[in-house]
Amino acid sequence: MDREEERPDRSVELKVREVKEITIIDIDGRIDLNASELIELIGWLLKRGKTKILLNFEEVELLDYSGLSVLAIAYKNVKNHDGVLKFVAVPLHIEKLLRITQLLDVFELHEQEKLAIESFYETAPQTSLSPLRRRFKRLEVVSVPVHFLPEYRKDEENFFEGKATNLGGEGLFLHAQKIYPLKTELALKLQLPNLQTPLLVQGMVIWIADKELQPHASPGMGIQFKQLDTKQQKILVDFIDRNLVQRSGNV
Repeated sequence: MDREEERPDRSVELKVREVKEITIIDIDGRIDLNASELIELIGWLLKRGKTKILLNFEEVELLDYSGLSVLAIAYKNVKNHDGVLKFVAVPLHIEKLLRITQLLDVFELHEQEKLAIESFYETAPQTSLSPLRRRFKRLEVVSVPVHFLPEYRKDEENFFEGKATNLGGEGLFLHAQKIYPLKTELALKLQLPNLQTPLLVQGMVIWIADKELQPHASPGMGIQFKQLDTKQQKILVDFIDRNLVQRSGNV
């Protein structure tokens, strides 16, 4: 089964194959605004009773904020058909993006295709934590006060307040009542413990928590850092290293 069409402006190529009762979609290229065909393909499969779907990310070059929405729509569509959608071979840079948007608590990721296929037949109840997360360190200090405003208003005094979780060198998830649109550049003041003055950083909104998929994260935004200098990076890395716990087994 192959629904490929030759289009010069295409950002992603999709190939479909089946192993046992599992439908595997091999994704090659970029998952971005132009990758909406993935939603169409999954809808086409669901209409034909294919409800166990595995997305193979091995050849995915890039996932951006528009691509996150594509994945969320596809995931909800499968769930609404009482199906199961899982991911395999997710590159580290994409795993980091899913982490700062808190979508790792939603999507189930696997390292190997064989194990991913076997997981569809497991009878034990699945936890909300992705099996792939066992490979990564986790920040135990998960709430850092943040004051924020759009970058163009950073000289004003009335900053909004929020709490940062999933803090990493590439970004954070910001729980806050005030939400800004995607691609908004924000000025952020992170009040890290034992730091006399807030750490000033710039970030961009790449994800707005989906109320249906992420009820415990909403309202909130995934923020990707921009233009961190060496000093800022060192402060963040030192803070994260002090608060990381490497666990054996489940995270």
